Amino acid sequence: MCGQQRVLALLYNFPQASLKDLGLVKYEVLPTEPLHDIGHHIENVFTKFAKHLKPAETQAVEDYYNTSIGNKDSKRTADYRTALVQTTALLQKSGVMSNKALAVLKSLVEIHRIPYSSDKRSQAFILRYYNQAWYHSILLREFIKKPNKLTLRKMFGVYFHNISAHGGIMLRIISGLAANVEKQERVFNAIKSITKRTSNYHPLATSFPMCSSAYKRRRNWKKNMLVMMLAVNKTKSVTRQKA
Repeated sequence: MCGQQRVLALLYNFPQASLKDLGLVKYEVLPTEPLHDIGHHIENVFTKFAKHLKPAETQAVEDYYNTSIGNKDSKRTADYRTALVQTTALLQKSGVMSNKALAVLKSLVEIHRIPYSSDKRSQAFILRYYNQAWYHSILLREFIKKPNKLTLRKMFGVYFHNISAHGGIMLRIISGLAANVEKQERVFNAIKSITKRTSNYHPLATSFPMCSSAYKRRRNWKKNMLVMMLAVNKTKSVTRQKA
């Protein structure tokens, strides 16, 4: 294995420190990451569930889904979540799907909404997540009655299990908003690309300062470019007004 993957954030400033010194002896990992689990489950739903619908419904789902997701080479979980909402809205408006088939997607939209909703977390709020998760599960099993091994592993695998079994429990313990680290995780992509192009894969103690310095330069460059673009646009606006 080359490089370091998913290093704890608190180890960045002190790579040689022990977990005990950082107070991470009892470090806990969330049982599910709703952003990723829901995103990948959405991908599985559109690739497997759509095959079990009527031909006209399958064609409509594929057309709307492909239009929403676009032709991106690299698809993020955010792209899948956006495609779910847009596709469900278009299918509901077109009226081509049966109510039960549409309910599979609508329940998944609600599962996607609840963990990161700004609504105050309450017993009713958590109960609604449980109800939607189980309703979604029951509907899926009604449509996919005798799945083959590949469909069984993919459709009802780890992502489905995390959503239906662990999602509600995690929501009782911690707010979904507190577990939303998608913005922070984008740093990993930048560090990964920097490491791939410039790292000599030495141990963390020597590779981290180089990655950290390169990432700061990149971030400062983007900030300076934004300031320059705003200044240019402001200058153009003033010039037009004078003209």
